[in-house]
Amino acid sequence: MEQPPPKPEGPTSLCVADVLVTEWEKGPQVPVVQPKTYKMRSVAHVLQKDVNVEEAIPILKENFTTGITGLFEFPV
Repeated sequence: MEQPPPKPEGPTSLCVADVLVTEWEKGPQVPVVQPKTYKMRSVAHVLQKDVNVEEAIPILKENFTTGITGLFEFPV
């Protein structure tokens, strides 16, 4: 007996963004200096079966937020 073709896994949501972060010194004693800039490409994806665009967008946003902010250490 012939096997049916495998069921498609459904769409994979993938989003790629080029990010430019500019860091400015802050404070009254700081002279005007060239700001530090960081360039990076960030990728976020959703690998869930039967997810539609409306469900994928919040997941992609969370993945981007975690990936980008995790690269920078913010003083407390």
